Amino acid sequence: MAVLLLAASLMAQGPGASITGEVRDPSGAILAGARVTARNTSTNVARTTLTDTAGIYVISALQPGTYEVTGETAGFTMGVRKDLLLEVAQTARVDFILQVGNTSETVNVTASAAVLETETASTGQVVDNRKVVELPLNGRQFYGLALLGPDTYQPAENSTVGYRGGFNVAGADETENNFSLNGIDNNDSGINGPTFLPSIDSIQEFKILTGIFPAEYGHSAGSQVIVVTKSGTNEIHGSLFEFVRNQFFDARNYFLGAGNQPAYKRNQFGGTAGAPIKQDKTFFFYSYEGLRLRQGITSLATVPTTAMLNGNFSSLLTLAKPIQLKNPVTGAIFSGDIIPASTISTLGRGIAAFFPAPTTATPSGVLPSANYVFNETRVETMNEQSLRIDHSFSSTDSFYANYNRYNDPSFEPQNALCGSSTLPGFGCHAGLTTQLGAVDQTHIISPAMVNEFRAGVNRLVQPRVQQDNTADFPGLPGAFLGYLANNNGVPRTSITGYSTLGGATNLPSERDDTTYQITDAITWTRGKHSIKFGGEWRKFLSSNLQTSNGRGSLTFSGSAPGPTSGYPLADLLLGLPTTSSRNPYSPWFYERLGSMAAFVQDDFKVTPTLTLNIGLRYEYEGVISEKYGRMSSFDPTVPGGGLRVENENGLGNTLYQPNYKNF
Repeated sequence: MAVLLLAASLMAQGPGASITGEVRDPSGAILAGARVTARNTSTNVARTTLTDTAGIYVISALQPGTYEVTGETAGFTMGVRKDLLLEVAQTARVDFILQVGNTSETVNVTASAAVLETETASTGQVVDNRKVVELPLNGRQFYGLALLGPDTYQPAENSTVGYRGGFNVAGADETENNFSLNGIDNNDSGINGPTFLPSIDSIQEFKILTGIFPAEYGHSAGSQVIVVTKSGTNEIHGSLFEFVRNQFFDARNYFLGAGNQPAYKRNQFGGTAGAPIKQDKTFFFYSYEGLRLRQGITSLATVPTTAMLNGNFSSLLTLAKPIQLKNPVTGAIFSGDIIPASTISTLGRGIAAFFPAPTTATPSGVLPSANYVFNETRVETMNEQSLRIDHSFSSTDSFYANYNRYNDPSFEPQNALCGSSTLPGFGCHAGLTTQLGAVDQTHIISPAMVNEFRAGVNRLVQPRVQQDNTADFPGLPGAFLGYLANNNGVPRTSITGYSTLGGATNLPSERDDTTYQITDAITWTRGKHSIKFGGEWRKFLSSNLQTSNGRGSLTFSGSAPGPTSGYPLADLLLGLPTTSSRNPYSPWFYERLGSMAAFVQDDFKVTPTLTLNIGLRYEYEGVISEKYGRMSSFDPTVPGGGLRVENENGLGNTLYQPNYKNF
C-alpha cells in the first residue's frame, strides 16, 4: 500500500490520454456549465463535457492522436485550440478565456511552445510513431527505442531478459518493468519481459513511465512500459515493406573459401491497412509482419577416424607416448590395439555410429583434432498479426477490440538452449506462440463521471524438443525409449578428447502460460476534486514440462572409478562408461496464482497553480499453488527441520495461509 502526496494531477487511465483545464471570462471569473468538446481530427469522433461549479473540466480516456478542442457558452465567443497532440498516458492542460460576443465568433487559442505536462509529477519518455517508423532498428523490435530515454540503458550481457525486450530504467533491474499493450497485461512471467512484441508499423506510440506513479499503476516496482497500437481513421491508408539480407550482399568468410560459404537469407516483410467501416463510427486497422531466415552456421568438431569406429586403435601406438589398450575385464592387452569385433558392445557401437566421418585426415603420430568441418542451417519462420476494431456507439459510449498473434517456430542446430553440441543431428526445434486479446468499453455516465471497463487475456506457449527425438539403435529398439513420446534420442555422451554426442539433457520442455485480467475505473469530477477509483483482478495459470536427464547421460574419461581400457573412445566401444545417470520421470507441473488490487486517488486543485494528488493503492498477491497439490518447501519451524507440503493441516493446495494484511 502506498500513500502519495504531491503537487500533481494524474488523470489518464491506462494507455489513454486526458485533457483538463478551466474556462473563464476576461475578468477571470469562472464560467460554470460551459461546453467543452474534444474532436479527434482523424476519426471525427468527439467527446463533450461541461465545466463544473469551479469552472473546471476533465475529458479522460481519449485515444492518443491529434485533437481540436473547443469551449463555448451563451453570450461568449467560442474558443478553439487546434492541432493538440495527445500522447499515450498524457494529461494535457487547455485553458479558455472566452470573450464577450456572439457564439458564432471564434477565438483561436494558441500555445507559444509544445504542451507541457504540468498536471503530473511522473516522468517518462514518449516514443511517437514517427520515431518508431523512421529510426533504424536492427530486428525491428520496438524496445530498441527504449534506450532513447535519458535514464534507460542496456542490461548486463547475457542477462535473462536482455535477449527479449530487457532494459534497465532508473537503476531498477530489467525484470522490474511492467509491460502493457492497449491497457492489458503483456508480461511474460517466465522472464518478466514482454509477451507479445507488436510490429513497429502497428504501434501508435509507447511510453516508459518512471518516477512517482499514480495509484492506478502497480504490479511492478520498476517502470511502466505502455504501448498503444494504431486504430483506423476516416481515410483509407496502408503500407508495404520488405528488408532483405543474403550472402550476395554480405562479405565472405575469408577462411572458408568460395565453396564452403554458409548460406544466409533473411527476408523481413509485411504491411498494414486501415480504413473506416462506417464513416465517423467504425474503423479497423490490420498489421502483418513475416520473417524467413535461413542462416548457415559453420562448425569445427573432433570425431574418431573410421578405423577407430571399427575397433582399430593401432594409431595410438604411433604417438610420442604410445597408449596400449587392455581388456578391462581380463586385464589382457589388445594385440596391436585392435579390439575384436566380438568384444565390441552393441550399444557402444550404436552410439558411436552417430559420429560422422571426418572431413580431414589425421596424420600419423597425433590424435584426431578439429578434423570435421560442416555447415548447418538455422531456420526461422515467423508470422505476426494484429487486428484492432474501434466503434463509437454514441457520444457517450465507445468500444474497441484488439487481437494479436505471434508465431515463431525455429530450428536451432547449435544453441545453448539445445545443449550446444558441435555435431550435426543434435539441435532442437523451438517454438514460441503468443496471443493477446483485449476489449475496452468507455461509458460517459454524466458530464462529471466516466467509467472505463477493460478485459483481456495474454497467452504464451513455448515448446522445445530435441532434433533426434525419434532416434533408435540397430539391434536395440527402445534402448533409450523415454517415458514421453518425444523423449527418445541419443543419451548425452561425453568422451574425453572428442565432441559431445546427444542433445540437451533438459529437453523436451514446454511452458504454457495464461494470464486473465479485468479492470474497471471511474473518474468523477466534483468541484476542485477529480476522484478516480477502481480495481483490478488477475489470474495466472502456468503449465510446465521440464525434463531432467530423461534420456540419460554417459561419460567416458578413461579413468577410475570405472573399469577402463586406457582410452576413453575404446571404453565407449566396450560399453564401459566412467559414469552414467538417468532420471526417467519428470511430470507436468501446473501452477496457479491470483491477484487483485484496488485504488482511489483524489486530484485536489487547491489553487489554479497548485494541485495535490493523494492516492491510496491496495495490492494483494495470492498464494501460489499446484493443481494436484505437489508443491513442497523446507520449513525451519518444523521440529528438527522438515518439508512442508500442500494439503497439510487444512491448507489446501497451498504451502501457507493467505495474508490479506501483508502490505
